Amino acid sequence: MLAGALSACAPPGNAPATSAATLKTEPCRVTGIDIAMECATLSTFENRETNSGRKIDVQVAILRAKSDRKKPDPIFVFAGGPGQSAVQIGGLTLPALGRLNKERDLVFVDQRGTGDSNGLFCDYSDDGTLQAFGDSSQTTQFIRDCLAEAQKHADPALYTTTIAMQDVDDIRAGLGYAKINLWGASYGTRAGLEYLRRYPNNVRSAVLDGMAPSGMMLPLSFVADGNAALNSLIEACGKSPECRKNHPNLEDDLRKLLKDLAARPRKVEIAHPRTGEKMPITVTPSVVLGGIRAAMYGANTASVVPSALASALKDDYAGLVTLAFAIGGSVQDQLALGMHLSVICAEDAPLVDAAAAQLKPGEKAFYGKETLEDHARMCGIWPRGKVPKDYYDPVKSDVPVLLLSGGIDPATPPRHAEAVVKTLSRGKHLVAPNIGHGVSMQGCAPDLIKRFIEDGNADKVDGACLAKIPRPSFFQALSGSAS
Repeated sequence: MLAGALSACAPPGNAPATSAATLKTEPCRVTGIDIAMECATLSTFENRETNSGRKIDVQVAILRAKSDRKKPDPIFVFAGGPGQSAVQIGGLTLPALGRLNKERDLVFVDQRGTGDSNGLFCDYSDDGTLQAFGDSSQTTQFIRDCLAEAQKHADPALYTTTIAMQDVDDIRAGLGYAKINLWGASYGTRAGLEYLRRYPNNVRSAVLDGMAPSGMMLPLSFVADGNAALNSLIEACGKSPECRKNHPNLEDDLRKLLKDLAARPRKVEIAHPRTGEKMPITVTPSVVLGGIRAAMYGANTASVVPSALASALKDDYAGLVTLAFAIGGSVQDQLALGMHLSVICAEDAPLVDAAAAQLKPGEKAFYGKETLEDHARMCGIWPRGKVPKDYYDPVKSDVPVLLLSGGIDPATPPRHAEAVVKTLSRGKHLVAPNIGHGVSMQGCAPDLIKRFIEDGNADKVDGACLAKIPRPSFFQALSGSAS
């Protein structure tokens, strides 16, 4: 929770701000960061087009530079999700950005709809969310309840990326920064790229880790990208002597399990991975594939998949179900699902609606149209905001941009950054072949980011060291074999 933040009014209008009220800051503490910080609040109209009606508070926390001779351009952190709080993940970014804090302020803005910025949260108190999203009736009721709660204090159609970037630029001006550097991960790359589109003169450099551009069509892109990552995992197991020995028929085993569960779902009790409490769940193909996809976000958790699959073939589903919390469970308390839907339903769903009918997964596919069904149900309920006419146009810029991609990322693999960098004249795309979702904290990546932001020149960054980061060995049961 942010403490002691003071409000200030922001200038009206959709155009780039030329002036803004000064934002006053007060000392505060942020969970995960031991050093005292400064916090402030931007008070702005929720409806920035009319500049009337309800006002909302947008929270910001600043970790001031340690040096007395600090640089004038800070680093603004754009969180992922969409729906994560930049303030709450602040401590997690320090391995990548901490050394840059010697000379530059680090600024964490809770994008509207997240964290303490009028967060659009759904109630996960029963912890049945994992099962709910395998049941269409439960999904529908869950989202209706969430929407009813959100509408008590917000118009969900006004929490899109472009509107949020207007808040960010008012904060930049209100804190007295002429130019900023951007660091964004996952959805934060979309937000950062949109800020660059709208306010090009206010950006000195940008680091975009795990590119999720405006036209990637979430969750439709998950079909192709999830299939590619899972097939890569199966191939890697086949190339590993130990994994191949213990799981010689990994692909066939997975298909056998999915077929069996489709015909006869299993009702089991699983110990919740965070609380330890027993949790009833019906294991279906969607639960299994969701767990595997969550695991593939990280190279370490992906290495557990073959062993967990082998256990499931013996009717032990604890491993596979627990994998579903590899990303979902750990951020569930922080993720503002309502804000997530405000972004996805306004910005991605219109493109998905038009393209889904053309989806034709290949022979090696595991993920298909069922991946889209939950989002289609949710976006059929959630209000859709407006996006600018040029929102899906490629961003053209001569600002230095460093793009990072994990070669085995199931969500934002290199193909998305490859498309974006084509119109960035001073952009450079680096790939870490054996990393999943999120490169910035891995191996030599923090050194590359530091060098890039200090020099402001992507051409000087040699990413060859990223290829030396190995893929983790596949996990095996203590007996040496899980088969």
